[in-house]
Amino acid sequence: MTFYLPTPGNNITTNDIEKGILRITVDVKPHFPPRDGLITIIINDKAHQVNFTKKIGRSDLLYIGKKLFESLAVGKKCRLRITRVNESEFRIENAYFLFLNTETDDIGYKQLLDLKQKYWESLKKTSFPIPPQNGSCVEMIHYFKRKNIGENNQIGPYFGLTVFEAANRIASDLVIINGIIQLIEQKREPKLSRITIRLGNKHIKGQGDFTINGKEGEAFNVAASFYKSKLRTTIAKWPNGLSYILVNAEVFEDLKNE
Repeated sequence: MTFYLPTPGNNITTNDIEKGILRITVDVKPHFPPRDGLITIIINDKAHQVNFTKKIGRSDLLYIGKKLFESLAVGKKCRLRITRVNESEFRIENAYFLFLNTETDDIGYKQLLDLKQKYWESLKKTSFPIPPQNGSCVEMIHYFKRKNIGENNQIGPYFGLTVFEAANRIASDLVIINGIIQLIEQKREPKLSRITIRLGNKHIKGQGDFTINGKEGEAFNVAASFYKSKLRTTIAKWPNGLSYILVNAEVFEDLKNE
């Protein structure tokens, strides 16, 4: 099977993507999988064609979407979901995260503020899932930690996550974003820095959550009871030391009472 996939600078650019959604139409109706022919990819009402030489199925459409998202620098990790709109139209979503790498990697202070605003907008636009009004402890735990509410409902910038996981990632993301903004506003040194942020969609084990002036830093969101152990673990990971560690502020209020 041969795919002629567009790449940045060719037919599709990162500006053509809106909220990580591709709408795919097939020129052969009403067959699915489609027969030999063309797939037309509609992105923001602009048509781009991808050739295929064999009958393709659901997995092949997801493969096309994955390659397109990767070529557009949407993220190294793509968790795609496909839904059928009608006989010839299919919707592919990157169900992992809504932000492009260009919005989080090697950005300046202004882009960081833009990222914060867009993140907050994603939180305002989506209603948090309403939990069951009653149920056993086991049922409630299953709802929050196991039930994939996010498969059909967006929670902030995330799709396809449980309520517990989405809330945990969002809280940690906000610690990172707000912490770096406060750091830059209070200190001159990183004012003109280029910053790379690794949010909950692409945390890399063994690496920090953000980079300022080429030096790694980490941030974490934690309860006061786990703060000291988490801090020790974080410092131990970095034998050469960290330039910055960002922590959720309320943890220190709780520690005052100890």
